[in-house]
Amino acid sequence: NLKKFDLKYFNIIFLIISLLILHSNRLPPHQYSYIGLLSFLIPLIIACNFIILIFWLRKLSYHAILPFVALLFGIRFMLATVAFNFKDREAMPEDITLLSYNVRGFNANTEGHDNRIEASKAMIDWVVENDADIKCFQEFYSHQSLDRLKTIEKIAREGVYDYHISYAGDEHKNARLIKGIAIFSKYPIIEHGEIDLKSFFPINKGTYADIDINGDTIRVISVHLSSMSIKERNLLKKEFDEVKQNYKDVASRLHTGIRTRSRQIVEVERIIQESPYKVILCGDLNELPYGYTYYRFRKTLKNAFEEAGKGFGFTYNGMLFFLRIDHIFYDPAIEATQYTTFRKVKYSDHFPIQGTFSLKK
Repeated sequence: NLKKFDLKYFNIIFLIISLLILHSNRLPPHQYSYIGLLSFLIPLIIACNFIILIFWLRKLSYHAILPFVALLFGIRFMLATVAFNFKDREAMPEDITLLSYNVRGFNANTEGHDNRIEASKAMIDWVVENDADIKCFQEFYSHQSLDRLKTIEKIAREGVYDYHISYAGDEHKNARLIKGIAIFSKYPIIEHGEIDLKSFFPINKGTYADIDINGDTIRVISVHLSSMSIKERNLLKKEFDEVKQNYKDVASRLHTGIRTRSRQIVEVERIIQESPYKVILCGDLNELPYGYTYYRFRKTLKNAFEEAGKGFGFTYNGMLFFLRIDHIFYDPAIEATQYTTFRKVKYSDHFPIQGTFSLKK
């Protein structure tokens, strides 16, 4: 009887803890310190409730109701983790395709590494050959003095694509060496602007372009939010003291990144709200689909992976391969018909993602 009593109260306490963690991403981390770290526990909480549910179902106990309630609140996170859209909706000729890709500077820093030069060339060739109507690049790089890295000219294809580039630092404006964030479009860009993310790092930027698509204008927003800044090689340390220190460092970096991103999106949300056009938001958000930033955008926009993707859609090409941190959000007045993560394109530390959209929902 004592054991049943303990399990009963454990069930109730664990439900309360689960609900608090499942709702933790509603609070802005820049106002509630360390609250953002709780979102990393959400997959674990869901998994634990599944195990507890199965335990009580096997005993045919009414206690199964409590983990079931927790899982009901967790459904939105499950749907953001795994997509089951295994039947592609038919793409129409008037649909548009949008590519988003953190190209890591096209691996421009190849000094002393001939193999990186080949990888850099292969990445640029892939980007050029990709026929998406709109291409959004984070960590964009172009060097007008090096044939291999004349990426603006190559991607623009002699005027096939109009483009707008937001420069990473004033020193690159009108210079032959260009770094920043770029939007290329087969359709005319009629207006563009900057999004001030107030970042210490020039590569963390936001920009938008209003694009006229056969008389129907949309606003495409591309952002590169503050990084998680995790040093993956440090996670492999074996000595206990080193492991302890490294994981403290990871927690600190995650905390800083979460707080920074929650501040950065305030301006992005303003650009979305003030847009007179339908919006597509894409980029390297450095945010899992459980965090505050994802939740804020998901309140007003749909997510292309959730609506048209398949499987897990992991976008990070590194040791932490299970991360989906690149996203495409879009206005509910638009319909996503297809979504692809190009996991075989391994030139950068991110995989390219691409969505197909119907503007005439």
